[in-house]
Amino acid sequence: MVSFSQRRKRRRPRACVTLAALALGLMLAPPPMAAAGEATAVVDTLVTNALGTLSDKQLSAHDRDQRLRLLVEQDFDVPHIAHFMLGGYWDSASEAERQTFIGLFEEWMVASYTDGFKDYHGETIQVTGSHPGNADTIIVSSEVVERDGAHGAKLDWVLRPIADSFKVININIEGMSLVMIERDQMLAVIAHHGGTVGGANGALEAKLATDDQSHGEKY
Repeated sequence: MVSFSQRRKRRRPRACVTLAALALGLMLAPPPMAAAGEATAVVDTLVTNALGTLSDKQLSAHDRDQRLRLLVEQDFDVPHIAHFMLGGYWDSASEAERQTFIGLFEEWMVASYTDGFKDYHGETIQVTGSHPGNADTIIVSSEVVERDGAHGAKLDWVLRPIADSFKVININIEGMSLVMIERDQMLAVIAHHGGTVGGANGALEAKLATDDQSHGEKY
């Protein structure tokens, strides 16, 4: 018969392994303040590079778009956002359709942001702070500063940890989620084109191929 003390001794190795794993996880996870600092640095660099690209009058439209595309690839979690955009349609789509959508959606993001900055006239974006968000996200707060120094719209950047850095998964403008707005539009596009991701991909391809159409028009 095995005594209670013997059972405790047998369980001890498993308990030690569990505690060791927990301790290792705590050691590897960045402290909240360090994580917030890293996320803030990502937004600060992103904003500096984006505004620098927009203000460079020597760049051709092609070169500007290429630089913005690199920023999107580097600092936005495009696959995560694309997955969210499709909602339940993601599960019914084939892997090929998903990958095609991710690529087209990235192009659409670049076109969208480029179109949105057409009226850029030297405003800046100042990071004002950061705090933990839902789950493992960090929210970096910022605001637009007009050329005359007046305070403009408030922007909250939502980032989540990816590998050894952070990437943007949403931007809230004055409390309105851009991802939610774009998701509603994307789901309407899918419903309008047969209720399939393949139909949405075709609509996006046609949209991106038409240079004279502005973002936000009917697909």
